[in-house]
Amino acid sequence: MHAIRLIVAMLACAVLAGAHAQPVVARVNGQPLYAFTLEAMVHNAPSKQGRPVPAAVQEELVANRLLAAWARKRFSGAQLYPAASVGFATDVALDDKLVGTLRSMYAKEIEANLPAAVFDRLSVEPAVMDRLFGVPGKLHLDYALGAGQTALAKQVQLTRYTIGRAEPVTLSMHDVLRRQNVQGRMEFFNRNIDFMQQQARACAASRFVLDWAARRFGAAPLADLRQALADQDDVRAAMIQYGIAEGAESESPVQAALARQVTKADIKAWYAQHKEQFRTTARVRARHIRVPSEAIANDVLAQAAQGKDFAELARRYSTAADAGRGGKLGWIAQSANPDWLSSLILLQPEGKVSSPFRTPVGAADSAHWEILLVEKRIDTWHRAGSETVRYLARKAIAHERAGKQFAAARELAMRGAVVGSAP
Repeated sequence: MHAIRLIVAMLACAVLAGAHAQPVVARVNGQPLYAFTLEAMVHNAPSKQGRPVPAAVQEELVANRLLAAWARKRFSGAQLYPAASVGFATDVALDDKLVGTLRSMYAKEIEANLPAAVFDRLSVEPAVMDRLFGVPGKLHLDYALGAGQTALAKQVQLTRYTIGRAEPVTLSMHDVLRRQNVQGRMEFFNRNIDFMQQQARACAASRFVLDWAARRFGAAPLADLRQALADQDDVRAAMIQYGIAEGAESESPVQAALARQVTKADIKAWYAQHKEQFRTTARVRARHIRVPSEAIANDVLAQAAQGKDFAELARRYSTAADAGRGGKLGWIAQSANPDWLSSLILLQPEGKVSSPFRTPVGAADSAHWEILLVEKRIDTWHRAGSETVRYLARKAIAHERAGKQFAAARELAMRGAVVGSAP
């Protein structure tokens, strides 16, 4: 790992020296990594405190290139991208990300090289539409074409466009339809011609950006950037499978499997290390002072802060029935459905007079204010064999083991790689 960092640090300097020359700045298992790719990924990297260091980004590029190859062997495409059947196809989403990156970096250049486009809206016979999408109004269980329909869609011309002096380009129904998610496919099946043409224009615009980039930077550097974006997506998808991706909320299949392997001995050992997490209040001994206004409550609180005896203040100011006993409530135990006052009391720290709490009544209803004091707190712990402990322990142990497994896979991929500078 240290050697890789050293090589990466040396190679990153080449980017700053001449990014537009598109040199190969490194090779990973013989596969070139271009300066163009590094420049784009530095541009894309989250900027928390200033711009990211190119050497750090390049090291991540190398790691992703290796780890993505492992991820694609470890998981199927359906496992990595389970939502692709209703969302955008993975290659379409990748092209969109590539186009978005290029537009973000080279917006002025792209606009300057984009002459006015002329679109010819081609008509499609209703009978052909019926063969493609079925009879209008028919209920569909899904919005996918069969093999015969797909073959027909590739033959049906949807639109033709010309950019500048270039030869006209024709987009087929298949060209545009395959770039849709399930909502878009529904519009096609519903014969929304305006939507079809709008999507055809978007498809043409993306094609222009990719063609411009290939001519501007070269096909190989552009393919390398696309691969780097794919690597990044694949690694994150694998991390989601392991339940360790930042911000991911989906269930982790790997952690679910690991949780089933956790033994009673594992739980017992984990509980011994994390027992304090399961501390809970068993009961408290408390007093309170009930007053009819916030102004009086603040005055009583100020006197308590000056050292006045809480019980004496209760006898003098409280309107509760227990005022004569100095506001003594006795012991309040934890219960399944405590009233609002008991819930508040159980949350208070021992020995500290609380701020005033207004009773939970409507704005127009008569309210009073409560000041609380917990004199003694008795804590307990959830039992090691309780369902709460078992659930949290399995979850925590599985998460820890998943993280270690993923780290080990990353380390193995890096250790077995051949990374060097370009000749």
